[in-house]
Amino acid sequence: MKFAIRTFDGKYISAQDNVLINKKYKLQCNRTHIGEWEQYTLYLTENNTIAIQTHLGYFISAQKNGYLNCNRKTIGEWEKFQLIKNNDNTISLKTCHGTFFSIFKNMFSNYLIANKKKIGINEKFYIINNNKICFIKTKREQNFEVEKKKKEEEKKQLQQMKLELRAEYYSIQQMRLVEVRKIQQLKQELEEEREKIELELKEKIEKIELELKEERIQQMKEEDECPICCEEITDKKTTSCGHSFCRGCIRQWCNNKNNCPLCRQNLSNEII
Repeated sequence: MKFAIRTFDGKYISAQDNVLINKKYKLQCNRTHIGEWEQYTLYLTENNTIAIQTHLGYFISAQKNGYLNCNRKTIGEWEKFQLIKNNDNTISLKTCHGTFFSIFKNMFSNYLIANKKKIGINEKFYIINNNKICFIKTKREQNFEVEKKKKEEEKKQLQQMKLELRAEYYSIQQMRLVEVRKIQQLKQELEEEREKIELELKEKIEKIELELKEERIQQMKEEDECPICCEEITDKKTTSCGHSFCRGCIRQWCNNKNNCPLCRQNLSNEII
């Protein structure tokens, strides 16, 4: 999949093969159009992470010092990034060091680094494909869609079976109309068979719909985010006012303020 990365202020990330900063190839943020240097290949990796390859075949690598280099031929932990979807159709990329991709601006140039702990306007990007904003789906989302499509196909097959059985019922009924004495008994037997089959099909359809509903609920639970750190909740703590946070996040919050970050209810009497 070929795509471009556009910053929040409309500039494209460029992997120029002649730009060296501290003897490392860097990603510039100064292009207003998409060329060869501004196109990347995306790879879905395990644990719902992605890897990004430049036009030269090198993977973007996040160093511990916050620099982003383009000098790796293989994918390691430093070349895997967590895809964060924001509410304004932008994405943010989080490194294995816990930092986010960010635009560094100075009077000489703008280039990409990864040294920010929180998401701000400089940490938001658009994924562009064919000059349109596109949305990258992780392996988890793709697997969910495959399972959903499979369930829907099974539902269609069951509905088709139901239609075929009904058609068969009416065909048999027409063929046996000449047997006047047996028609009532035949209709009764076919009706009982039809009701039995419809009941079984109804139960199967209801079961599939329930499974789809449970999968959607499970998906929503898995994507539950902490309002403080904006990441998936770990060691969930629900306050008396009904709001949920990471236990470590709400504990750190209450060290400075004794109220809920969302509704401001007093939490001084709660054990966090």
